[in-house]
Amino acid sequence: MDSRGELVWVEDKYGQAMDFKVQQYRGQNYLTFWTGSDTGTFGTGSYLMLDSSYQVYKRVKPTIGLGGDLHEFKITRNGTALMTVYEPTSANLSAFGIAGQGWIYDSIFQEIDIGTGEVVFEWRASQHYDIEDTFHTIEAEARRPDSSGHKIAHIGESPHTAWDFFHINSVDKDEESGNYYVSSRYMHTVTCINPHGDILWILGGKKNQFTDLSMGRATNFSFQHHARMHENNILTLFDNGKYDSRSKNAEYSRGLVISLDVEKMTASLVREYVHPDHRLVGSQGSVQLLPGSDHALVGWGYVPAFTEFDAQGQVLCDVHIAPSIFWGFGWVKSYRAFRSSSWVGMPSTPPSVYLRPRDKRVYVSWNGATEVDIWVLQGRAEVETEIQLGVNATEDDTFQDLTYIRKERFETSFSIKADMPRYLRVAAVDRQGHILGYTEVVDRRVGNAPSDVAYHFVISTCAIVVTSCLGWYLWRRWHNSRRGGQKRQWNPLGRFWHRKSSLITSVDPEKEAAPLRTGWDENENVDMDEPQQGDDIEHGAGGLV
Repeated sequence: MDSRGELVWVEDKYGQAMDFKVQQYRGQNYLTFWTGSDTGTFGTGSYLMLDSSYQVYKRVKPTIGLGGDLHEFKITRNGTALMTVYEPTSANLSAFGIAGQGWIYDSIFQEIDIGTGEVVFEWRASQHYDIEDTFHTIEAEARRPDSSGHKIAHIGESPHTAWDFFHINSVDKDEESGNYYVSSRYMHTVTCINPHGDILWILGGKKNQFTDLSMGRATNFSFQHHARMHENNILTLFDNGKYDSRSKNAEYSRGLVISLDVEKMTASLVREYVHPDHRLVGSQGSVQLLPGSDHALVGWGYVPAFTEFDAQGQVLCDVHIAPSIFWGFGWVKSYRAFRSSSWVGMPSTPPSVYLRPRDKRVYVSWNGATEVDIWVLQGRAEVETEIQLGVNATEDDTFQDLTYIRKERFETSFSIKADMPRYLRVAAVDRQGHILGYTEVVDRRVGNAPSDVAYHFVISTCAIVVTSCLGWYLWRRWHNSRRGGQKRQWNPLGRFWHRKSSLITSVDPEKEAAPLRTGWDENENVDMDEPQQGDDIEHGAGGLV
């Protein structure tokens, strides 16, 4: 979308997509993203690079015979790509109650030459981290639902139920020194790794090596995402502060800017960004320092929103991409959020035009086109045989300019006047006055818009079904109230849901009203293994990432 929130480009043919952003490769901009299958906590798929015409330029995969993970795909200035991989690996888990051979998911990242596909570097967490340093227990893993919403049994006992003890979720590289920076969600750490694979330092977690000069606020992050190293040893990350209903380490999630002194081994909190509603986000999230300004863009991950802050941490805009009432269910989410001013989209497909005669309007849009400044409606009284209806016209065709409208939204519409020619088309014009493309030619008497008969049929059918169900329910209530000669008071809405004191309750008029429940006793036996409404526990495709 653009800076006004208007749609620029949308496409669903690639299936599930994550980490969607603009990146540069060999001097050209590309839209990059991961696509594949989501297991509920990591992904198995590949990474796509789309050129300015939205065509697939390249598909990139890891080299170890496994699918690429959804968490990271970052292109470096040297033409390589950093990517994450999860691999089931045998491990001794006797200390955690697993007899015999145990299994973990090893967190791996690779640096691959995009042009040749050769591996430049590979690193495995199991070779450098002790499993005992994790904050993610086998019991917590067992509470996590898989991609189908079911809990996973026998964690750590087989390759299919391997224990995710580390959970790599971001990789960055300092291209001057060659050092890498890895974020581990379950270790609560950001780790600096040299070009030989050795750990140089660890920030956060059980083996934190930095002195926190901000009363713990720079190193107490947990379950974090999207660690990025900037100039002058400035580190940004998204501090979730939460895993599930049993693992809440903070009151709210934060976007963090941290200053590191790697000689004195000190860490200082420069700034923290908090959602206006102080949201606590159980998974995903991002922090982007916007180039050319002191602003920051924070994506709230599982909560489908992003917020831009100024240099003082004040909110400039807060955008919701789904109604906030549904945020707790995870139906809509955005893994990361980015802003780019460099993307130029020039679709290979022509602009779209739709005309329905009875509306007396013609609608035009161009999915993905970023350079259209003005739409020009053109007309012609007659169409020669070589100019076919439904075929996109060319610049050589002679059409009269009728009117124009400046493009401000994704879709623009023109009013059709009675004196306009019979055959119409729309031209897209850029800021320099160059024609970028034409729509197809349409007959204003016939039109080309899809029939809306099916739409009205579906709406009518739904209305009939709902009315019938309501009528049947009311009849049953009336019939049961008089069955057997009993005379009972008939309350047709007796069991309907209603709101009272901001709580949803179901009321039966024949039972004594119980006091509304506004909380629970801390000593009450509540089955916390079952997700509660509002918990940031992902169900279905999405998972905890």
